[in-house]
Amino acid sequence: MSNYVKALGLRNKFLNSTKKSKFIECSLIEYNEQKYKASFLILMEKGYKEMAEINLEIANIPFECENANINEYENWLCGV
Repeated sequence: MSNYVKALGLRNKFLNSTKKSKFIECSLIEYNEQKYKASFLILMEKGYKEMAEINLEIANIPFECENANINEYENWLCGV
């Protein structure tokens, strides 16, 4: 084999391995992005659940106050 043919063979192997490494690199980047998105969505879901509990507590405050006022009024009416 001539040196030229050997050089072409090495060049082709290098290009193929470069393409494969680029493909692997792109796959790893995509996997990392998907993993980040999944963890971000889990974090967002947890945050929304925590906020739902807080909002429910805040929404119940007026009812608790109203019930306390009604109980106080009923006690006054009964003379207790």
